[in-house]
Amino acid sequence: TVLLHEMEKYNILLEIILTSLEKLEKAVKGEVVMSQDLDDMYTFLLMFKVPPAWKIYDSLKGLGAWYPDLGSRVKFIRGWLNGGVPASFRLGAFVFPQGFLTGALQAHAREHQIPIDLLSFDYEVLPYISPDQVKEVPKVGVYIGGLYLEGSAWDSFKSVIVDLPYGQLFQPMNYIHFIPVEKKEEKPTYYSCPIYKTAARQGVLTTTGLSSNFVIAVDLPTEVDPTNWTIRGAAL
Repeated sequence: TVLLHEMEKYNILLEIILTSLEKLEKAVKGEVVMSQDLDDMYTFLLMFKVPPAWKIYDSLKGLGAWYPDLGSRVKFIRGWLNGGVPASFRLGAFVFPQGFLTGALQAHAREHQIPIDLLSFDYEVLPYISPDQVKEVPKVGVYIGGLYLEGSAWDSFKSVIVDLPYGQLFQPMNYIHFIPVEKKEEKPTYYSCPIYKTAARQGVLTTTGLSSNFVIAVDLPTEVDPTNWTIRGAAL
């Protein structure tokens, strides 16, 4: 179901892009009237910005980075469709990542006959950095990658979050195993690290009382007081 929803959204976006570019080409050639919408889109493209009509998902990228990112997103979704469930998932490839995570919980709930309201995620940071290192689909849960730590770094030797090296603002994060559990232990010594869709972090307040930019919070081990990372604004 998640795959179908994502495919539908990307197909709509690709159709919007193709149709609008065809209309713009005709308008530039003088074959059709240059409407205000087409003129605005032309201005955005000249400024290397993403036209508002193309923004079906949150992104801060300029046009030069946004377009190849869209290509990688579509490639991932197409690979899932043609090759089956991948060994790992890039959370940033989803238009609605919260829906994907909910889908993972629903699949586990159906398989084990557990009410989904009783399920939540536990987390294990893996020693993998590249998707090529992830060879098999986990028996339980999903492997998530493509994340970056801002305001902190991951120490693979100690398996804790630490200070960033001097001069760095962010660092690629190891793959994380999202494990559905029925009774999750409280981990007061862990830092509840939020995952956001974009580095801006701001979003629209939803009916859940959370920002639309917020995805989920991941428990990460730390050797210092977790409030240290809260003050520093550490996030994924």
